[in-house]
Amino acid sequence: MASLSEGDRITNMWTVLKKLGEGGCGTVFEVENNEDNCKYAMKVEPTSIRRRDQLLKTEAFILKKMQFSKYVPSYLAFDRTSDFRFLVMELLGNSLHDYIHSLPNKRVSVSTTLRVGLLALEAIIDMHKIFFVHRDIKPANFAFGLGDHSRRMYLIDFGMSRSILNPPDKLRKRRATGRVLFRGTTLYCSPNMHMKKEQGRHDDLWALLYMCTEMITGRLPWSRRGRPNAAVLKVGISGKELFQGCPKKFEVLLEYYRSLSYEDRPDYDGVKDIFKNCMKARQIDDDDPFDWELGHVNVSKHPIKQKAIHSSESIDSSSRTCDDIATGTDDSLSLEVSSR
Repeated sequence: MASLSEGDRITNMWTVLKKLGEGGCGTVFEVENNEDNCKYAMKVEPTSIRRRDQLLKTEAFILKKMQFSKYVPSYLAFDRTSDFRFLVMELLGNSLHDYIHSLPNKRVSVSTTLRVGLLALEAIIDMHKIFFVHRDIKPANFAFGLGDHSRRMYLIDFGMSRSILNPPDKLRKRRATGRVLFRGTTLYCSPNMHMKKEQGRHDDLWALLYMCTEMITGRLPWSRRGRPNAAVLKVGISGKELFQGCPKKFEVLLEYYRSLSYEDRPDYDGVKDIFKNCMKARQIDDDDPFDWELGHVNVSKHPIKQKAIHSSESIDSSSRTCDDIATGTDDSLSLEVSSR
């Protein structure tokens, strides 16, 4: 990794203040702009690494392309020196992972989970609008802003991301590769990744569902089981067993994601409706404090007033309806899928 120390100056525009973290996608530093004295985050990647391991250029491309979205940090610059490439972006606060691990038993209330899940869903949808899939949805890849944006959640770390178009700037869908290398995190990735299948848009949503489940239950059944055992559990487990203590409609989402393939465009509005109606049934307000703002897990139970939920709005004229997935008196949500 790049060797930078406090006080180092980069291209005479940036001064390194401190190291923030290090991971598979590069090292992150807090830096100061020498012109406006504002602080930013700088992700650094050595130029000496193998071409196939170079991730920062992809991350910079995606971040710049997503500046229309309020769910990604602001893009400042992408440049290089003789030793490393660097991406400068808005400085963020704690990650969702940090907040979860600050709570007793690392468990999050249903109220906070549903609201965080909806924010994450909006961020993922914005990424899919530019025809990229993230492929590594997990708590560590969401972070909250600073100051006035402390309740806004951002999607970060696009190094594992991949375009579903071929080439990325043409409106021609990339065909799924027969077998692909493992990408993502074993705990959260969908069963498709274990089967070496190309990840589509629904796989990001699937990982989000696992993430929300872990937040509520504190642990996923395949935690620390190893990749082969995790794959078996993910394929064989029932929704009823997996989602103990979670909103019942999580079972609807699981069955829906299992019905989709790489080419399918998920019914984003239908998925959002599930989160929103789960919140409405529990009288959860968007402005309610998050658990970490209370200093402890909110264990109070929101009264559930279940009603039948219907979402009949189509996202595409060629879509097919998955009514058979959402059956029952209080789970009758019509989810749709398009191959667009």
